[in-house]
Amino acid sequence: MIKKKLVRPEKILEEEIYYLDKIKESIDKKIVIDEIDILKLNKDEVLSSDLLNAIKSLLQLKNKTISQNELLIDVQNKLSITKKQIENFLKEDKDNALLYQLQFAYFKIQKANIEKRISF
Repeated sequence: MIKKKLVRPEKILEEEIYYLDKIKESIDKKIVIDEIDILKLNKDEVLSSDLLNAIKSLLQLKNKTISQNELLIDVQNKLSITKKQIENFLKEDKDNALLYQLQFAYFKIQKANIEKRISF
């Protein structure tokens, strides 16, 4: 019996390695949530600088939340597209099956990380 050697295009292998690296980075990434020191605002005398810093922090937090929500929508769209690619790939496109699965895993991890940041 002759064994068939599977040869996959170099470009696909490079993309698979790229997504494996991105998955590892995403899994290893620590989610950092900015905190506001509200104890400074509970004092009898609140300094105007403390109040301004608190307002500035709240505005920055609001801007980050908006940008994270926009990013979440983008990642959800990519997840949806990749899921459809996985479901509908043709036999001729079986070389890309693993790539699509890696992309899906990466976007799924990205979505979870974003949701963690938003749901502080």
